[in-house]
Order: sequence, then structure tokens, then C-alpha cells
Amino acid sequence: METIQQSIDRTRERELEPTYTWQLARCTNIAEKSLIYSLAQLGVEVRFDDHSRGYITKADARKLMGLEAGE
Repeated sequence: METIQQSIDRTRERELEPTYTWQLARCTNIAEKSLIYSLAQLGVEVRFDDHSRGYITKADARKLMGLEAGE
């Protein structure tokens, strides 16, 4: 049985993982380059990792899904 602390640790690890633009493109059926441009138009910062993969933060992903109120 999982302890409460293990559950908290697992949640923290997931929060640190970025949401990659290829994942969003696949879910929305939009070309990744078009999606990156559109995200910039919406004021969402797209960052790039060491392998040139675009990603956004979990907080921005939640805002896009309407799970958090925008600033």
C-alpha cells in the first residue's frame, strides 16, 4: 500500500515534467510548428530543452485547459 508521502512525492515528480508541444500537437491535431506560433500569440512561453524539443510549463498547460484562472 502506498503511503501518503509516496503519493505526494509522485505528484511532485509529475509536476516537474514539462508538457511537450508534440504532445499538445498530437492531442489537438495541429502541426507542431503552427501550435508553437499559436501558443506565442496566446502569451504562452514555449521553451526548448537540450534536444530542441519545445515544451510549456504545467501551469501554462492547466491554464490552456481552463483548470486555472488566467492572470
